[in-house]
Amino acid sequence: MKELAIVGCGGLGREVADVVAAINATAPTFNLVGFVDDEPSSHDVERIAILSIPLVGTVAEAPAGPPRPYPLAIGNGAVRRHLASRVDAAGCAALVLIHPCASMGADVVLGSAAILFAGVRLTTNIRIGRHVHINLNSTLRHVTVLDDHTTVNPLIAASGGVTVGEASTLGTHSAVLQNLTIGHDTFVGGSAPVVKGVTAR
Repeated sequence: MKELAIVGCGGLGREVADVVAAINATAPTFNLVGFVDDEPSSHDVERIAILSIPLVGTVAEAPAGPPRPYPLAIGNGAVRRHLASRVDAAGCAALVLIHPCASMGADVVLGSAAILFAGVRLTTNIRIGRHVHINLNSTLRHVTVLDDHTTVNPLIAASGGVTVGEASTLGTHSAVLQNLTIGHDTFVGGSAPVVKGVTAR
């Protein structure tokens, strides 16, 4: 099995651990050696102890030993972008994580280190960039493009022909109408209907 360490031991990191566990339940694939985190809170340390998954050091310490995959369980796309440059420079490997309860149609291309959580539905002709997170029960339809480090929070609905720029976030339960473009480093609020193109302010 491949060894991996999850960057970030917060709530999202623990959810990524659930994705790894679900993959392993289908076919033993990964040995989760632990979490790495530069500033773990005491509450998060207690919660990962309940899961019997250790905290094995900081991001700087993560490359020690043979290179291993490094899913970035950090919700903020701009922070993920910064961390990706650090772990890439250290020679760590990237990998895609797909929950077994996610589904993809034909001609879906996932960038390195993308993470798909349970209930994600991708239809067809979709392009997903590096270190993109598509969270629980989100739906992306045909000819949608998510640039690198984009975050799709739970219960998003994106119609066909949507493009989302680098390091942008779609808030929980937002809906994006067809053929719209959302610029880079843009935040769409929770439950927001996007009915025209959006750029960062």
